[in-house]
Amino acid sequence: MSLPRAYRRFRGAEDGTTLVELAMAVSLFLLVLFGTIDYARFYFHYVASEKAIGSAARIAAVRPVVCSATPATFNTRGSTPADAVPPEFGTSCGGALFDADGNPTGGSICAATTYSCTLDTAPGDSDTVDELWRMVRGSLPPGAARDNIRISYAFDPGLNFLGGPYVPNVTVEIENLEFNFISPIGQLTMLSGGADPNFDQSPPFPSLSATVPGEDLASGEDG
Repeated sequence: MSLPRAYRRFRGAEDGTTLVELAMAVSLFLLVLFGTIDYARFYFHYVASEKAIGSAARIAAVRPVVCSATPATFNTRGSTPADAVPPEFGTSCGGALFDADGNPTGGSICAATTYSCTLDTAPGDSDTVDELWRMVRGSLPPGAARDNIRISYAFDPGLNFLGGPYVPNVTVEIENLEFNFISPIGQLTMLSGGADPNFDQSPPFPSLSATVPGEDLASGEDG
């Protein structure tokens, strides 16, 4: 058989085309299947984590503080100018300071500070730390650790008065957590959400948070 004739025969042959088409179709099907599984996993952890963080914030609001620097006792005086009339105990921390003639002087009635720490560095009440971690760990994606959960105690003047108990807004937040996709579809799609375009790291998991007003932080025994 001459070479041109053999070439024409090879070019027109259709042997094995069904197998090639099957391989392409199966590859595409598996890609879509695992992509669907990926998104199901992602949204399961997202919804479960959102609910868990809300419950954890409620627990943190009624338990002893986990950031040991937090003043879980009473509100102290803030920066009072020399010409200001010293506020009496019981004055709302959201009020203003005035001089003897009734002119505003600036300054703050109560000392206002925000305290924050992660569960792995929380030096405060260890029982509260363990309770918060048990609440959220089952809903977080694989690979999550205590350093991905941050607790913040933010001063709110409207909730406090001078000499009264320190009542902050308590926030529980998920931070610096990655989500490991098992399919290329998930990885490619999440590039728009801030993932490393060089694929040197996994896409970030959303930074969920929940905030509630603090309650009996001085004791927290009755929940």
